[in-house]
Amino acid sequence: MSFKVVITMYNRQPSSLTTDVIKQAGMEVAYLPARTENEVITAGKDADVLLVGTVPHTTRKVLESLPNLKMVGRSGVGVDSIDLAAATELGICATNTPGINTSEVADHAMAMLLSVTRKIPEQNAVVKAGAWSDRPAEVDALRSQLRRIAGNTVGIFGLGSIGKGFANRVRGFGPAKIIAYDPYVPQTVADLLGVEMVDFDMLLAESDYLTVHSPATAETNEIFNIDAFNKMKPTAVF
Repeated sequence: MSFKVVITMYNRQPSSLTTDVIKQAGMEVAYLPARTENEVITAGKDADVLLVGTVPHTTRKVLESLPNLKMVGRSGVGVDSIDLAAATELGICATNTPGINTSEVADHAMAMLLSVTRKIPEQNAVVKAGAWSDRPAEVDALRSQLRRIAGNTVGIFGLGSIGKGFANRVRGFGPAKIIAYDPYVPQTVADLLGVEMVDFDMLLAESDYLTVHSPATAETNEIFNIDAFNKMKPTAVF
């Protein structure tokens, strides 16, 4: 029996490696990019497997509209864009892609922290505008706002693969300490990274820089509310 795989991600065309692997497994594959819920239904009307991106969401309506569907594969580490309750009820397997962007996200979080602390966009703008030679006071004003990572406390919310990757990267910049909150990670694991596990309130109170790398779940939804921000240092960078 041959299965049909339909790839609906609209923001990037699948690589030949992806499609070749599917074909070598004896399955038919089609790339039918879809931007809306109804377009996904149309594209996947004969699909046994859907390979989807983050958007549009794979809703109950989508799942119930595809009678042949046996599996939905999400490009990304999360499955929050798939109606898991509906998939379970309908006997449809939902999968993700662990590790697909771990290095890239950890790199980007590090780049964002450096960008904020070193005022890179602002300095780039004034230098391009000629302030370096013509209006040095503008450059000096930015210099007084620069901050160091060294000697400060870096906090990580969620010490999964990306959180661990970020800890490894930021350690080289000399923070006084790296702390993390993750109820599913024991201190023995954090010890390997030079990270101290703390409770959520301590993470908020002590972090000079706080980065978030947790899945979107009922447990984490809206955890960073006004009460949480009020517990943070007024100088903290989130």
